[in-house]
Amino acid sequence: MSKDKHTLISFPPGKADTYYTLLPPTIERIGDYAFYYNKDLENITLPENVTSIGQYAFDKCAKLNTIAFLNKTPIQEVNIGHKAFNEENIDKSKIDISVRQDAYNSYNINTFWNAFHQVISSFKTDKGYGATEYFILSKKAVMVVDVQSDVFTYVVPQKVQAPNIPNHDYEVRLWNDRAMTNNNTNIQEVVFNSQLDYMGIDAFKNSNGTTTVTTLFFTGNPPKDMSSKKWDLGTTYSEFDNHITKIYVKKTKVEDYRSAIGWTGYANRVDYRIKDLKITHKYGTFSREFDTDLNDYFRTKGACKLAAFVASETGIVAGHADYNSNKADKIVVMRSIDGYGGVPNDYGYLPAETGTLLKILDLETLPYDYYYTIGEKDQNTYNITSNIMQTVTEKGRTITASTIPLYVIHANEGIFYRVPTSVDMPVHRAYALIPYTAGHTKVSFMFEGDEQLYSNPTSINNVQTNDFNNTPYYNLNGQRVEKLQRGVYIHQGKKVVVK
Repeated sequence: MSKDKHTLISFPPGKADTYYTLLPPTIERIGDYAFYYNKDLENITLPENVTSIGQYAFDKCAKLNTIAFLNKTPIQEVNIGHKAFNEENIDKSKIDISVRQDAYNSYNINTFWNAFHQVISSFKTDKGYGATEYFILSKKAVMVVDVQSDVFTYVVPQKVQAPNIPNHDYEVRLWNDRAMTNNNTNIQEVVFNSQLDYMGIDAFKNSNGTTTVTTLFFTGNPPKDMSSKKWDLGTTYSEFDNHITKIYVKKTKVEDYRSAIGWTGYANRVDYRIKDLKITHKYGTFSREFDTDLNDYFRTKGACKLAAFVASETGIVAGHADYNSNKADKIVVMRSIDGYGGVPNDYGYLPAETGTLLKILDLETLPYDYYYTIGEKDQNTYNITSNIMQTVTEKGRTITASTIPLYVIHANEGIFYRVPTSVDMPVHRAYALIPYTAGHTKVSFMFEGDEQLYSNPTSINNVQTNDFNNTPYYNLNGQRVEKLQRGVYIHQGKKVVVK
């Protein structure tokens, strides 16, 4: 391919890719005729150290449409060989010159490079937590080159849109070498919610060689190009250092990852069992940045069946004397997600970015070794409409009560309570936002069962404006009891017997 590690003298046609075509980072010169008559070449990314291009280097590359420069200083015309871009055989007016954002002005005023179709810049997106810079490599793909987000869980999206290129989506296929070198935030998880094809070296280290990232999630197939192996960089360089302790993938993809090229050194970190969900009192709330399957544990071990419930505005009904002994103003009917836009007949499958109330159907507490998995049905689109269960993903935040009442799960008792002012919500949880005026002071949450709604509810969790210091009694169906009689009750999270 090259006479030394610094000069590219030829490039096999079969190596070109419609999404991206990378060259070894050690390349400093594109040699004469390096890509001559490469009929498949649509795009090329030139490494940062390239300072010259040889004669006829891209002659007869009829499909070439994008040249991406990692170098922030334009290659000068005197260092570009005779007919490197032979206008007799290629049309420069159809080739975009893609550069980093802080190099755009230098390229745009350069007489040689602005003679091409257009100079396009990398672009940044920001959801309010800090910007991410995407570098355009082709008509189809971009690479993450800089991350400044301040979140707990950083999500790499499937597609992004450049602000100055409307109606055109780019797939996020690459994570650059040292993409987080300038990051000084406390990201602890990174979710690749896309098919990642390239993983760079020192992928999550910042400039001082440290990282806060400990956990990765991949929803697609293994990246085909691991930087350290693709360029044979030796043992000095690696993608993930020892800070990355867990790499979660789909259950069906575990062996694919462990045996993939470049993954040998990381095989013992690959797993499908995610163990960060804890429920101690039957009920909990949950939301995640990717599809989750909550019941692989049950299918494997035969115990601990979880159901996910959502609720809509149309599911809020007036209090009814037949089942509303506590005289709540409103009843919120919690409906199983499988019948409300989720996967049919699968009440334990939770689509990404969906807030839910979880209920353990056969136990009081999740087992110590409980796990959930990345959902395998994420190729489908789910429409959970008008869900009043709000997500808390990416980063925990303070939720403030207003004219619209909000409700969260009491951590110690597993019941909803109304937030009087504000509450700090941890990441990966959810809360209920009731869309009506604050004049209603009593709300009950009921689980819809097979029985008729107004005659025999399966469970009611009463909610009042009480704070955590109150210690009411509940029956085994989760109903608050005002007057105790003989029987078994739940008090302060424990079962008690009244004789």
